[in-house]
Amino acid sequence: MSGQSSRVTGRDSRSSSVVAGVPAWLSRFSIWIDLGTATLNGFGILITLGLMLAINIDVAGRTLFGSPIDGIPELVTLCVVSIVFL
Repeated sequence: MSGQSSRVTGRDSRSSSVVAGVPAWLSRFSIWIDLGTATLNGFGILITLGLMLAINIDVAGRTLFGSPIDGIPELVTLCVVSIVFL
């Protein structure tokens, strides 16, 4: 039975560094890419939520008090650019 591939896992019992035909270094690299992607996705979510909150506060301040928050249009411009690239 030694040297045969398992039908369930797709792993070769002879080599632990190769999983389903993928070298171990590529598998580790893929884990780092996934971690980086998830981190940038989290930043994008936080930027989007912060931007949504800032716009709502600005609109409420403009409507209720007649005084918008200074700098929100510039903040929106910068955040939209960062959201596009994230």
